[in-house]
Amino acid sequence: MLSLIRLRVVQRSWFGSETIVTQIPCPGGGRFLRGFLIPLFILAVASALVAPFWSLLPAYVEKSLGQPPTLTGVLFGTCIISSGILFLPGGAVADRIGSRRTLLLGFAGLGLSGLFFMVSSRPSLFMLSVAVGAGSAFHVTGSMSYLMRAVSTARLGVGTGVFFVSMTLGMSAGSFIFGLVADRWGYGPMGWIVVVGMLAIVLFGWFALPEVGSTAHEKLSVSELMRGYRSILGNTQVRWLLAVRFLPTSMWGAASVAFPYLLFIATGRNQTPGFYAATSLVGAAVAQFVTGKFCDRFGIPRTVRVVSVLIPITTLLTGIFSGSFVGFWICGILYTGAAWALSTTMPPLMNSVVGRTESGRIVGATHVAWAAGMAFGQISAGWLVTIDPAACYYVGTVLCSLSVYCAWRVTSK
Repeated sequence: MLSLIRLRVVQRSWFGSETIVTQIPCPGGGRFLRGFLIPLFILAVASALVAPFWSLLPAYVEKSLGQPPTLTGVLFGTCIISSGILFLPGGAVADRIGSRRTLLLGFAGLGLSGLFFMVSSRPSLFMLSVAVGAGSAFHVTGSMSYLMRAVSTARLGVGTGVFFVSMTLGMSAGSFIFGLVADRWGYGPMGWIVVVGMLAIVLFGWFALPEVGSTAHEKLSVSELMRGYRSILGNTQVRWLLAVRFLPTSMWGAASVAFPYLLFIATGRNQTPGFYAATSLVGAAVAQFVTGKFCDRFGIPRTVRVVSVLIPITTLLTGIFSGSFVGFWICGILYTGAAWALSTTMPPLMNSVVGRTESGRIVGATHVAWAAGMAFGQISAGWLVTIDPAACYYVGTVLCSLSVYCAWRVTSK
C-alpha cells in the first residue's frame, strides 16, 4: 500500500529483490509516479549521459588528440576548480530558488560535456571545462539538497542509498553503452547523443520533476544566504567533515584519471575503460544500498568509521596489484565500492551536523572540500602515472589513512 508519506518499494535486480520501506513526500496528492519514480528516472538517465565525460575523456585525449594524460588531468582539474568556486553560491541558490530549479540548471551545464568529443583546440577544451564545472556545481547542490529535503531523517540512510544507486547504475550503463558507441561510430556522434539527450532531460524535468518541501530562506537574497556560511564554518564538527570530504576525494580524483588511462593503455580499446566503469559502478551500487541500510540500522557514526577504514586498505591493494591486469581490475572494483559507500554516508552525516534549512549551504561547503580534493588528485595523477602506475595509489593510501582519524572526530560528540 502507498500512503502520502510512507512508501513500500520492491527493488529487483540480478542480485535478487529486497523490500525498502521509506518515507518520502509525494507531491501532487501523493502520486507515487511523479513523487518518487520520475526523479529517480531523471537522475539515472542524466548520469548515463554524463558518464562518457569521466570514463572516455582520457581515451579521447590519448587516441584522438595524441596528448599525454597530463592534459586530461588538467582538464578534469579545471572542471573541478570551476565547480569548487561555485559550490558555495550554488548552495545558497538552492536555498533561495529551490532544489528543483537548481538541479535543472545543473543538467543544462552538464549537457555541454558532449562537446568535449567534438573539439580539439585547447582553448575550447578549457572553456568547456569551466562550463561543465559550473553545471556540476548546480547539479550537486540541487540534487543533494533535493534528497535531504525529500526524505525523512529516520530513513535518510536508505533514501540516500536508493538515490545514489539510481545515479550509479545510470553511470554504469552509460559507461558501457557509450564505450561501444565510441568504438563503432566514433566520438563525434557520441557527443551529439549526450548534448541532445541532456536537453531532453532539462525539458522533461521542467514539466515532470516536482519541487520538494520549502525553504525558510526564500525571502532572503543570495548575498544574505552567503553570509550564513560563517556560522556553519564556525562549527567544529563541520570542519572535521570538510577534512573527511577532502582527503579520500583526493584519491578518488587520482583514480578517475589513472584507472581509465591505464586500462586503455593496456588494451588500446575504449570498451575496456567503459566496461570497467560499468562493472565497478554496479559493485558500487550494491555497496551504496548496503551502506544506506547500515546507516539506518547501526547509526551514522559506526558506519562512517567502518567505511573510512576500508578505503585506505583497498587503495593500498590496488597499488600493490597495479602490475596485474586482473588484480588491478578486482581491487579497483573493491576500492570503488568503498569510496562510494563513504559518499552514501554524507547526506545523513550532514543532516546530523546542521539543520535542514541549511541543507543547500552545507552541501555547498562540503563540496568545496570535495572539489579541492578532486582537483588535487586529478592534476597530481596526470603527472604521477607517467612516473609509475602505482604511485598515485600509494600517495592516496597515506591521505586516506589520515581521513580515518578525521572520520572518528566528526562522529564523536
